[in-house]
Formats: sequence, structure tokens, C-alpha cells
Amino acid sequence: TMRKLSTLVPALIISTFFVSSALAAGLSFTPPSGTYDKGQTYNVSIYVNPASDSVYTVKAEVKYPADLLEVKSFSLASGWMALSQPGYDEINNSNGVLIKTGGYTGGLESNALFGIITFYVKGSGSASVSIGSNSQVLDENSKNVLTSRPSASFTLSEKVVPAVPTPAVQDQVETTPAPVVDTIEEGNAVDGLS
Repeated sequence: TMRKLSTLVPALIISTFFVSSALAAGLSFTPPSGTYDKGQTYNVSIYVNPASDSVYTVKAEVKYPADLLEVKSFSLASGWMALSQPGYDEINNSNGVLIKTGGYTGGLESNALFGIITFYVKGSGSASVSIGSNSQVLDENSKNVLTSRPSASFTLSEKVVPAVPTPAVQDQVETTPAPVVDTIEEGNAVDGLS
């Protein structure tokens, strides 16, 4: 029975951990990491996981390094109604803060997309993007049930995206003329091509 108990106890601890973490409403980023080049734009999705609660309102405060990243745009996912009062709807590229708030009619009960941020890479370095402490995930009683706020980390490189060499493009265009034999046989087609 001792051997049975030694395998049972870790299983109980693990299952308790998963149950307690599953009850935590959260906001998270997809992708949680990545490598991007200076001058590039890329999208980061914010997901809301209501866990055990029905969620009616989400206020996402996203913090990012203003010297490395700039928010170009934010689009709220379908099903959400934007709340655009002062303090609830802001893109501040000087301070590196994005605040977006939305309500979900009837309540959200499963993991869903909240919105998509489009970032522009201004500099190189390591950029941590986090869910700020002013974020809220509100249940039907307007109680904040947000407990899980994993951040995302992006590596931004100095590499400049190489421009496509122009001669190669011209060569490709010039190597595909209409067959000469066909145009001569058709007579007037030569005039139409020039």
C-alpha cells in the first residue's frame, strides 16, 4: 500500500495544481515569443480565457517598450463591443501603453480572441510585452476575476530586410516575350504588341 500511496500523492498534487490554475481567468498573447527584424510589422493576438466564470467585460492594458515597438493598430475581435470612454481606449506610443476595452453580450464562457495588435519594430533588442496591472476581466457581478497574465517576449534584430535586386526582376520580364513565330504568322498582331 505504501507503493500505491507514493504514486497517488504526486498525481493528486498535479491534478490539484491543474484544477486551481484552470479556475484562473486570464489574458494571454499569441505568439508568446518570436524574432522580428527592424522595419517589420507583426501581429500579436490577445486571448481571454474566462475559465470557470462567464466574462462580460475585458479591459486589456498592454505595456511594451516604446523605444523598440510602436502600435500601428488594434482591431477588436468580432462579438466584442468597444467601450471607448477616456481611460478605456488609448494607444500611447510615447509611453508604450495600449488600453482597449470591450463588452461581450450575454457573457463569454470559453477561451476566445479579444483583439489583434499590429506592432512596428523601431529598434533592436529584447522586447517584453505584458498585460498591465490595470487590466480587468469582469464577471456578471462586475468583479475582476483576472489572475493569469503571462507576458510575451520578442527578439528584435537590426537586420534590414534585403530589397529584391531590380535587375533580376527585369531579366525575368525580358525572358518571357511572346513567341516571335506566332506574331509574324498572325500579321497585324505585331503592331498590337509594340
